[in-house]
Amino acid sequence: MAKPATHRAVTCFTNNQKRMDYQRLTWYGRGPHESYSAREDTAFFDLHTAKRVDLFHPYIMPQENGNRTDTRWLKLYGNGVPQVRVLGRPSFDFSIHHCSLMNLTNARHIDKVTVQAGPWLFIDLGQTGLGSNSCGSDTLLQYRLESQSYQFKIRLRP
Repeated sequence: MAKPATHRAVTCFTNNQKRMDYQRLTWYGRGPHESYSAREDTAFFDLHTAKRVDLFHPYIMPQENGNRTDTRWLKLYGNGVPQVRVLGRPSFDFSIHHCSLMNLTNARHIDKVTVQAGPWLFIDLGQTGLGSNSCGSDTLLQYRLESQSYQFKIRLRP
């Protein structure tokens, strides 16, 4: 019998005291569009640059979105804020939102998602691939994260 799956192995960074105006990101990994372990074949491994707002997808029913897989490094920058680089070992997934995941998933409609201080940067060792029993078969075993302890290293640099 398989162990129960978990959705993600994650670390979250935010600044609740002051809005950090990170407007652009550059990363070396899969992109330019979102990717997940079960759906990354069309996301090419390369150097990508995007506006932060373009990495969020406003699904009518709010849900996790905008993930990028196999990232080696990520740089965040904007006007009047210190540049931040994130380096991972091994590679990592990331997403960045204007609200917490709790805010995102508790909202029943995209109009109910409130912008919070942040942004909220999520660094994941990995995420369970897409799929659910709500509209089809469950996620294939090779794309699931088992419910266990995970360790990975990231380094934050200016």
